[in-house]
Amino acid sequence: MTTQADTPEAHPGSDWSGWVVAPDSGFRVDDDKGQVVVAQITQELFSVKTEFVFDHQPTLDRYRRKLEEKVPPDQAAKMVDAARTFADVPSSTDFASVPPFLGWFERPYGRHTLAAILHDQLIVEEPNGGALGSDTLADSFFRDLIGASGVPMLKRWLMWAAVAARTRWAAEGPRRILLVLWVILGVIGVGFGAQALLAAFFGSITWSTAFGRLFLSFLLGLASSALWGRQWGAGLVAALTGIWLIPASVFVVIGLAVYWAMEKVAD
Repeated sequence: MTTQADTPEAHPGSDWSGWVVAPDSGFRVDDDKGQVVVAQITQELFSVKTEFVFDHQPTLDRYRRKLEEKVPPDQAAKMVDAARTFADVPSSTDFASVPPFLGWFERPYGRHTLAAILHDQLIVEEPNGGALGSDTLADSFFRDLIGASGVPMLKRWLMWAAVAARTRWAAEGPRRILLVLWVILGVIGVGFGAQALLAAFFGSITWSTAFGRLFLSFLLGLASSALWGRQWGAGLVAALTGIWLIPASVFVVIGLAVYWAMEKVAD
């Protein structure tokens, strides 16, 4: 049973209130209206001027217990408290780093905004140098924070897969190589499944054959997720959703390219 003594201390202040975007998320803001003040400082960067903290105790307890497997309880409590707190104001952020071709799926801001800001704070230049001492743990912390903020299950797992992929790429070495291998296998699997659906649509093969090939594509995604190690869940979700996410994104990329060409002609 968790007691007050072995959990991070609550941040005091009568002006602190629930975040106006998701009052029941566990995020508390140093503002009596629950608003977070930001100012645009460049085309892509914003300065956050309001302190906030994540106070969803069941989530904090779970990460504290994970850390206690490696460090003493007092140190684990301090690490969790640092991870859940945004107090370095003003501080710059680009919110969630969403590529333009995925703008149809998610925006850089929304219910995930404060979680994205905390995640940026946890992922530093030195691998595993953040408050939680583990980039992998920081990525899953982000997933659970956006879950508490009301982001739907499939979307939050996809967003987790995206930040985990970025972390694995930044780690270089074997993690980057395995990520590249996973991408290759994923493209093969998605291509195989898409080709089966097109062939069935045009009558080249039966739909039963097409679904059989889709099942093989699913098995390939399941097997390739092992390349993500402890983050295999992120790899699996990304692989299984790629069959619809990638084709849609390709159409968006084509549209953006046409628009870019038209702008060049207009200039």
